[in-house]
Amino acid sequence: MADDTGTTRANSPRRKPAPAPSPDSKPAAGRRQPPSSKSGPKPARKATAAESPATSAALGSHTGTVPGSPAPSRPTTAPPPPHELVDDGWETDFEPCPPPPPRSSADAYHAACTALGIVPSSHLAAAYSAGSTSVLMRYHGIGPHGAHALAEILKLPHSGITTLDLAHNRLGAGAAHLGAALEINRTLAHLDVSGNNLRADACRQLADMLQYNVTVKTLAARGNHIGDKGAHHFAAALRSNSTLTSLDLSRNDIGDMGAAALGHSLAANDGLKELDISWNNIRGPGFTAFFGSVKDNAVLAHLRIHHNGMGDAVGALALYVSRSGALQTLDLTSTRLSDAALATLARPLEGSHALEEVHFAGNPFTEAGAQIILKAATTSTSLKKINVKDVQMSQETRNKFMSLSTEKSVIVDV
Repeated sequence: MADDTGTTRANSPRRKPAPAPSPDSKPAAGRRQPPSSKSGPKPARKATAAESPATSAALGSHTGTVPGSPAPSRPTTAPPPPHELVDDGWETDFEPCPPPPPRSSADAYHAACTALGIVPSSHLAAAYSAGSTSVLMRYHGIGPHGAHALAEILKLPHSGITTLDLAHNRLGAGAAHLGAALEINRTLAHLDVSGNNLRADACRQLADMLQYNVTVKTLAARGNHIGDKGAHHFAAALRSNSTLTSLDLSRNDIGDMGAAALGHSLAANDGLKELDISWNNIRGPGFTAFFGSVKDNAVLAHLRIHHNGMGDAVGALALYVSRSGALQTLDLTSTRLSDAALATLARPLEGSHALEEVHFAGNPFTEAGAQIILKAATTSTSLKKINVKDVQMSQETRNKFMSLSTEKSVIVDV
């Protein structure tokens, strides 16, 4: 049979069927492959111009989209309803955990001793176990670490200690830890750190704490060799402290500069009622500066300046005694007073309505000076006690002093 070209099909070569592609073979470049039935749903057929809208809609119903139109937006769903509290019978209200119990003094002290590698003091343990408010530990030798551990108790708001006596314990640098603890302590009222050789630097923290502490009323720091530098530390603290009522700085190598600094602070202090600066190195110029500043102080009631070298520089002291309406006790024992010094002091002593106790023992005045004191004591309306031991006087004058005890109920040490 011949085709249109005039050739006979029988004579044309027969084409071999194309081999089936293997799964791993890639399609030949440039040749479009028919879609496989395994490759997913067939793509939607495009509607032609000859097809009616109904036909297009019918076609679209099979593909899920309307041909020729943008894809429909995803339907919005309403937000889930808010959580509703349902009483299902179960207990869901939980009480808050109670706060941990306050740290006890024993726990704080033993933890500090463990950290510092020291043995706890059985005396201190017995004191806080018994609930004592007074801890008296003189000569226990607790040292710097012991003071550090004790400071941890003082930091507690419920320590309960009101009196603490740590005299002669070689506290050293431990005094700084005590001072830091006492800045926040609100229970301690009486503190004694005497005889610990603190020196100026170690006692600075103790002095500084007076600017923040509002409960310590008495502080004894005698015998610590703080010198003028340490006196300046305490003077700075006294300018802003109105709680401390008693300060003992005796036996501390304080000189004229330290005395002047203390006097300057007392001019503005309205709380201190008792000051002991005896057994120091204060001379005439120091006392002149001191009393020149405190002449207007209206609260200082007990002043002990014995065993210093005041000598005849008593002019400022005389003015202070005459103006003070608060001074009750004045101890001038062994201050090198002469007859001339007593003559200057006589009139203020006679006119004072507050001075109750005065000490002149151990001074180098003569019979004339003793007569001056006797006259002032006889005239005074407030004097209750006088000490004139170890001074030069006749037996007659001595007897007259003794008669004061019966005539005016004055206690006389002669």
